[in-house]
Amino acid sequence: MAQAKTLGLIGSLLVLLSSLPFVISAFLSIFRYPGIIIGFLGYFLILIAVKNISEVLADRSIFNNMLIFFILTEIGAVAWSALPTFALEAAGFNMAISLIFYIVSVIFLKKSYDTIASKLSLKMFSIRI
Repeated sequence: MAQAKTLGLIGSLLVLLSSLPFVISAFLSIFRYPGIIIGFLGYFLILIAVKNISEVLADRSIFNNMLIFFILTEIGAVAWSALPTFALEAAGFNMAISLIFYIVSVIFLKKSYDTIASKLSLKMFSIRI
């Protein structure tokens, strides 16, 4: 459990820091891709941490829900950036598709964290909406 806690902490910090290159590049003309790589690595570490917790608690649904969250989030990011954005209508379409993927992915994130909260009796993991 200690390893999962450490991986989750490092992953969360990397996800938080991943936006920094985008904020800086808004003011300076620099390379943005390190933020994408840092964010992906952070999410991957969180995924490994949740897998460890899932194995300790012997509940595969915790990891499965987090994996679905991870995959849907990545699909949403690709939909945001990869589809053509040459017209305002296409950009709005990209945003709508990405938003749908993000909203559905958060449902699976909530399921995963709620299961962790109930199994470990930790209210910190419980997300109230």
